[in-house]
Amino acid sequence: MNGLKFELSFQDEEVSQTIEALNRTGATNIKEEKQRGAVVIGTTIVAYLATAIASVPVVIALSRLWKCGVIVDVRKTKIKTTKDCKLPRGVLIIVSEGGTKVQLDKPTAANLQAAIEKARATAIKER
Repeated sequence: MNGLKFELSFQDEEVSQTIEALNRTGATNIKEEKQRGAVVIGTTIVAYLATAIASVPVVIALSRLWKCGVIVDVRKTKIKTTKDCKLPRGVLIIVSEGGTKVQLDKPTAANLQAAIEKARATAIKER
């Protein structure tokens, strides 16, 4: 697969709207996986984006669409995005290498892009 792996994990949200947000950014190879226990407990969607910055419009859209906050983990070679109902809607936490966390409240695309670029640059330096 070409591009950066982008993983979204959530429950109790509309899957089709999440996939639509990914499609608008040009994501490829979008695959939905149900997280199962005795019942379906959530959804994971895996897609590939051209760059880390391509995730910005998706994350901004989800932070407004989902009922809870969002954690964006950029420590690995993929970006893992998880819905977190301990956070209010519109709040994003960016987790970078070393576990450093930056909280953004209803960020603009420019704010989020700067935070992701800084976190990814830190991760590259620390490898």
